[in-house]
Amino acid sequence: MKTSVKSLASIVSAGLLATAAGCASDAASSTDHIKSVTWDLRKPTDIKTLGLPENTVDLPDVDVSITLSDGEVYSAQHVYLMIDGDLQNPTRITTIRVGLGPQTIDQAYQTAKEIGARWHISNSYIDGWYKDAKMYPSYSGGGAGRSSTLPGGNTVGLFMPISGNDSKPVYPEFEIDNVNASDLGGTAAASPSPSSTSNSPTPK
Repeated sequence: MKTSVKSLASIVSAGLLATAAGCASDAASSTDHIKSVTWDLRKPTDIKTLGLPENTVDLPDVDVSITLSDGEVYSAQHVYLMIDGDLQNPTRITTIRVGLGPQTIDQAYQTAKEIGARWHISNSYIDGWYKDAKMYPSYSGGGAGRSSTLPGGNTVGLFMPISGNDSKPVYPEFEIDNVNASDLGGTAAASPSPSSTSNSPTPK
């Protein structure tokens, strides 16, 4: 059976439209345009309220400003943001990890002390990690401590995975757990006015 030129043109046009629609969908789900985020964890938080595509698991090289449940703001630039969700509910966020980039053992120790002092992580954990890391640089990965639960329900941790970079063998990660504290009985603090905080990533 012959196919008319008009029919072929219709088929080609339909194919082009489908391809264009697919590209538009990919563009809509891309996070490449996100260069900074401002999040408030005192409010109910999931992928949608953060303004992210549902399948987002990481945001490389972004500036972050995250208000934790105790009202303290954690800010950092050019970090690697990792998002862990609930397997039964892909839009629900359980943990946010902030990768601070490869550092030397001494740099990571200073990073740990600064974060530890602010978030009440015991110095004994941090000093113990540093002593072991200096003695066994190739096995410097591991936990450097975890705080008690913050007012409002979030908990924070500090971890030191091995980076794979011999000159900067440590990759400090600041971890925020129990992101939606109210789900587990935590009491969120009063939300600030909309003018002071945004829940959506802001393209840079």
